[in-house]
Amino acid sequence: RQLLADCRLPLTNQRLDLGDRLLALRNYRVRRRLLDDPARIEAVLAAYAATGPNGATETEIASALRMPVASVARASLWLLKYNFLQGIP
Repeated sequence: RQLLADCRLPLTNQRLDLGDRLLALRNYRVRRRLLDDPARIEAVLAAYAATGPNGATETEIASALRMPVASVARASLWLLKYNFLQGIP
C-alpha cells in the first residue's frame, strides 16, 4: 500500500461527478458499508481534478486538503476501484 502513496494518480476521462446515482446503485447507506463520507470523496476527486493531467500523489492531495493521508488513501482507493482515477501503468 505504501507504494501507491508515492504514485501520481491522474483522472480518467470519466465525468467528475460521483452523484447520488453511483452511491445509490451500490446501496452503501442501507447496507452500512459506506467507505467514507461522500462529500469527502468528492473533495478528494476535485483535488485530483485541480492537479491537471499529471495527477498528484496521495500525500500532495492530503496536504492540499489538510486531511490525513490515510483518509485520502481510502478515498483514492475507492476512486480507483470505480475508475475515476487511473492506476499505476
